[in-house]
Amino acid sequence: LAYLRADDPKRAARVTARLARLCPGDATQRRDLGVLLARAGELGRAIPHLQKYLKLCPDADDAREVNRTLKQAWREVA
Repeated sequence: LAYLRADDPKRAARVTARLARLCPGDATQRRDLGVLLARAGELGRAIPHLQKYLKLCPDADDAREVNRTLKQAWREVA
């Protein structure tokens, strides 16, 4: 959270990646990591995390927004 407030998505992504490794089945950590990686400009690394989140939680309240982020990442990587 401190790194987000400091507008440092790369550091926030590193912390979130550690949390995702500790809780590999936690869909929220996958989503957060994917979004942070996308914000940090690491779109290729963001894609699998966003995909996994949508696979685990296809009916999530934020699924539409996450899907938009995923599509944008695909467009920019292509």
